[in-house]
Amino acid sequence: MKNRIKLIINNEEGSLIVITLLILTLLTLIGTGSLRNSRTESMTATNDVIFKQNLYQGESAAVENASAIETATRTQLMSVASFDWLNASGTLFDDIDISNPLNWTDSYSEQGSIAYAQMPAGATETNTRFLAIEEGKVEGGSLDMSTSQVYSYSLYGRSNMNNGLSIIHLGYRKAY
Repeated sequence: MKNRIKLIINNEEGSLIVITLLILTLLTLIGTGSLRNSRTESMTATNDVIFKQNLYQGESAAVENASAIETATRTQLMSVASFDWLNASGTLFDDIDISNPLNWTDSYSEQGSIAYAQMPAGATETNTRFLAIEEGKVEGGSLDMSTSQVYSYSLYGRSNMNNGLSIIHLGYRKAY
């Protein structure tokens, strides 16, 4: 009986299969983890590209907004009706969620929507918008009526493409 137990214990037949299966299982787990990691890295890179596209489109819209204000005449800027995208101070802007695309409409209305302008013809993305809020005269300016007054504006650029959203806010001042 003792010899038989020793033979069973010292018998190594089939141990190679068990070791091979353990190594194969380990390699399968490593491969599966690597695939998940590469998919996560790929999604991260895609999201980064979308974020940068929206950021730069929104920034270009805000800069286009600043350019439009800079080239506008005093008469145009004094009459907010000259530009659909220029909202007068005292509008319902504080109560509006500017991240909601439903609030960016073609013209200002008392229901609380924001007037905006699409990017000019030739722009590559139609989901890019800009708007401006006139904040009024800057405090500390000259009280002399014969000199130019400095006016402050809040400029916004918005890009909403590829399921991403970027809203850029710039402060801008112009003397007229």
